[in-house]
Amino acid sequence: MRSWKEGLNFHDQILADKEITSKVPRKQIEYAFDLPRQLKNIDKIFARVFGKKKGASPEPAPKKSPRKK
Repeated sequence: MRSWKEGLNFHDQILADKEITSKVPRKQIEYAFDLPRQLKNIDKIFARVFGKKKGASPEPAPKKSPRKK
């Protein structure tokens, strides 16, 4: 919360925290903060959630066949 309230860099605060760095190796901390790694599938995620890429027309929903009684 300190980083949020005081506008500090959270990554720097984590690296400066001896309690954290004594338990979590720096390499693992850097891996957790690797933004390109975290966002590498963002286009796939957005396509799955919102449909095709911007500008592409959405696929029509399949038509339901009437139920037979």
